[in-house]
Amino acid sequence: MKDRREAGAYSEAGTYSEAGTYSQGAGSGPVHEAKRRVVMVAAVMTASVVAVMAVLWVLTSGTFREPLDLGLGIPWLTPALLVVAATLLVGAPLAERLLLAPPVTGESYGDGVTGIGLNRYVSVKIATLGLREAVGVLGLFIGLIGEPFHGFAVGATSLLALAFGWPREEEVEAAARR
Repeated sequence: MKDRREAGAYSEAGTYSEAGTYSQGAGSGPVHEAKRRVVMVAAVMTASVVAVMAVLWVLTSGTFREPLDLGLGIPWLTPALLVVAATLLVGAPLAERLLLAPPVTGESYGDGVTGIGLNRYVSVKIATLGLREAVGVLGLFIGLIGEPFHGFAVGATSLLALAFGWPREEEVEAAARR
């Protein structure tokens, strides 16, 4: 019977190198699982923004060409929502950067507990993707109470922000090393 630690020997989960170290196969392990979770959430959020923009398209084409009169009488509501959307778009990457920053010297995220970096990465990434998605929902409101073009522009910007915030392999691996 062959020793499993022999170079080139493998199991379903990974392989042994000539140096005797064990590595997991691509598509398994906590790094892959963390990235898979964040990608699934990002895909759902992107789909929801696309669905919201489709609703805006249906409501603003045909008989619903005029902005909704909500009886609020607030002429500055659309510009205020545009400012909120811009703030969220700028705040999401800044929050991500601040929350994923390495700890200050002398601090620890988990006193040696493994997985804290990945868990922190997944939580922060999902939260900041949610901020980017919220901009798409604001686009719906902006399009309904004001000019539909502004709503579509905000929705498209939200989709771009989601694309730029999409999880990358390097980010997940860096989080796993923390």
